[in-house]
Amino acid sequence: KCEYRGIGDNGLIWICEGLQHNQSVKCLKIRNNQITTTSIKATLDMLRVNQTLIELDISENFNTLQREGTQCLCDGLLKLSKASSLSLQKLHMRHWHIDAYCGKRISKLIAHSSCKIDLLDLEYSSMSNKGAKFLCQGLAQNKSISTLALPYYR
Repeated sequence: KCEYRGIGDNGLIWICEGLQHNQSVKCLKIRNNQITTTSIKATLDMLRVNQTLIELDISENFNTLQREGTQCLCDGLLKLSKASSLSLQKLHMRHWHIDAYCGKRISKLIAHSSCKIDLLDLEYSSMSNKGAKFLCQGLAQNKSISTLALPYYR
């Protein structure tokens, strides 16, 4: 659990290197750690090798990841899913900003038949109407998500 530690890219790269061949850790929580796309690439490299990690929490990192990081994450997870080398089942992206661009990336990931994510957590995220529309399009094609946590709107 590395939440709220401010570990940044270097810290997460070291953690990912250590987790590549770990066979006991099932959940990596890196919430609110000022990580960038560099860290996401290291995380994807680790997930390519590590088949025991089933839960990833990258919540509250949108300020440093933004659209580029969302694209890197979703495209990378999709590539791993297509290659059948992704054991990830739970993805937490709380406090994210889901505009049309990010909604389209998330939708592309969850719509693919190889996606095995069964929990998608987007609670406390801001979501534009177009982001919601793209997300719904992906959900309409998804066959694995059994738990979806969405932002609360009045």
